[in-house]
Amino acid sequence: MQSNFNYLLLMMMATTSLVAGIVENGVVYSDFNLSMPRFRFQMWEDVEPELKELATLMGYTNASWEILRTNGIETLTFYDFQDMKNINKDYKDYVTAVDKSVKNGTAVLETMGFDEDSFDCWMSHWSWYSWSELEFYEINYTFVDLGWNEEKWSSENQSVWPISTFTAWANLTDVEQQAAANLCYLNWTWDGYWFEEFVAESTYINSVEPWLSSTPAPTPAPAPTGGGMGFCFPGSARVTVLLEDNKGLTSNKKMEDLRLGDKIMVQDGTYETVYSFGHYDKDIRSDVFVTITTSNGKSVTLTPNHMIMTANRGTIAASSVRPADSLITSSTTQEELIVTRITKNVMKKGMYAPFTNSGYLVVDDIVVSNYIAVDTTAPVILGGLVSHQWIAHAFNAPHRFYCRIKDCTTETYTEEGLSAWIATPMSVAQWITMESNNNSIIKTIGSIIFVVVGIVFNIMFEENSQQQALIVAAAVLGMMVFAVMTHNNKKKVSM
Repeated sequence: MQSNFNYLLLMMMATTSLVAGIVENGVVYSDFNLSMPRFRFQMWEDVEPELKELATLMGYTNASWEILRTNGIETLTFYDFQDMKNINKDYKDYVTAVDKSVKNGTAVLETMGFDEDSFDCWMSHWSWYSWSELEFYEINYTFVDLGWNEEKWSSENQSVWPISTFTAWANLTDVEQQAAANLCYLNWTWDGYWFEEFVAESTYINSVEPWLSSTPAPTPAPAPTGGGMGFCFPGSARVTVLLEDNKGLTSNKKMEDLRLGDKIMVQDGTYETVYSFGHYDKDIRSDVFVTITTSNGKSVTLTPNHMIMTANRGTIAASSVRPADSLITSSTTQEELIVTRITKNVMKKGMYAPFTNSGYLVVDDIVVSNYIAVDTTAPVILGGLVSHQWIAHAFNAPHRFYCRIKDCTTETYTEEGLSAWIATPMSVAQWITMESNNNSIIKTIGSIIFVVVGIVFNIMFEENSQQQALIVAAAVLGMMVFAVMTHNNKKKVSM
């Protein structure tokens, strides 16, 4: 019943306004708004030499280019090719055509023009995802419309697979055809046609998606361009957002679609408002990202200096995470997940760092910090008296206070995409870090100044934190007195 309703709704949207999506052969292409990588839907003879050279490295030939999924790599996912030398043994039969010189196949695909969304939908149609991953990304309902469930999806016995798997497009029901379209199938690609039989006549291939129109939707936070230091998550990272009706309904939203004022899940399973983006850059592409994968297959991608919560070592920089460390999920049980793999130099588009009142959020079902560790070589400050998380959160207290008394629905950014609220403190912190590499006195004095300012901010602007701030202040004062006494004793001995 629900599937029929979804289909009827999509059809009504299509007939009332083309903005809802592109209609081809009675189905609507708009459910996930994943744009077609059109460079991949051209005749081999028309492919530019540079692109053809890259495609050849990834095992494409004239034949495998012009019939989708005849190159084995199009069965796998975008990130399965990052380390070709140590590729999963279960994948080796699918990459035999890839040139032996390719070390990072994902980087080659990225250079060709693919990203995770376009490859995993339009090429592999999410066929290599586990059922739990399909549920997490809210794609499973589309497979359900095709007759799949978790038991069938996990089975290698084709006799239990849904009949739609072996059915020609023309014989699929209307609901099944729409589900296949939502998985980025055209009727011709579902049936395995050669490009020459449909590329020239396809409405979809020869049009532009409505969501890529020249009139963008208004957003409360302007998105600057440019590079700069990254401390954030890519645009494809996902957060759980509480819908505006506040009736407990949630949606899974990409970071690039997140807006100021959205309520997102934080570490204890509750929801807090995004009052700022420490970094907001939708256009940058960078390979600085790190992907941390855990024992149950969950993974999170972030920049190396961004902090992540661990059960065994506190909140530390992603670059400090090691295999066997324990990450924490967003569940109310705060389940611990063991780190099994760390992948460096991951190419991603966009950099976003949403700020919440608690200083934490949940990204891809894993608890992470809002902030970075400015000095990743020192996991703690002043001998462990305070953490990088405490310092960063304290310095944002004035901003949080301002947003409690004023509606923060817009903010400005530097050319590097940094929020104007944090750009100056960040520059000072970076200067102290660089200077302290050769001068321990500057490092100590700078750290004390930052702690003291943090204490002042906490007392002045933070709710219910005076007691904690006073305890830290007393500890800092004690350390300063101890340092002075030690210094005087050394002077007396030397005399």
